[in-house]
Amino acid sequence: SARVVSSPLLTMFHPVDDTLSTWIDPVTGRALAFEAVELASSRSTEVEHTRVRYAPGRFAVAVERAGRHLDEEQVVRHDTFDVPSMLMLLRGWHGAPGDRMVVDVMRSRTAWRLGVEIAGADTVETVLGAMAAVRFEGASVRMRRDGADDPASERRAFTLWISDDVDRVPLRLRAH
Repeated sequence: SARVVSSPLLTMFHPVDDTLSTWIDPVTGRALAFEAVELASSRSTEVEHTRVRYAPGRFAVAVERAGRHLDEEQVVRHDTFDVPSMLMLLRGWHGAPGDRMVVDVMRSRTAWRLGVEIAGADTVETVLGAMAAVRFEGASVRMRRDGADDPASERRAFTLWISDDVDRVPLRLRAH
């Protein structure tokens, strides 16, 4: 589980209070289920509760908001993760520069198609000093419920640096 809460200053512009929970198969490392409890939007104080149990090809997305229930179905084309399990996948990925993968990632009730590449070795300055790192470059696009890329979605790019040691600690993230 992870919880993200905005600072008092940031709350004036965009309040955030999200709890994300993931259930992961200890043998395969694959995400089995996901829950998100969060504010429905930056303009709402309503809490939205999303529940997903992953299945190959398609799965139900159950949403509860203000006492209303919405059951949707998400079609996916690739292995499916959520944000916490995707981070765990990247931490465990030992490949060569140029290696790529495409996965589908749930963020709350929305699916994103994510392409990510091992961009190479790098050094990151931290409060502990310079650390060897693996740099990942990626971009995502929002998906429609039928599994197609949403043509109205902007591509969201990111760069992630993970320590190149046994601990594989996320060191820096630059994202849209």
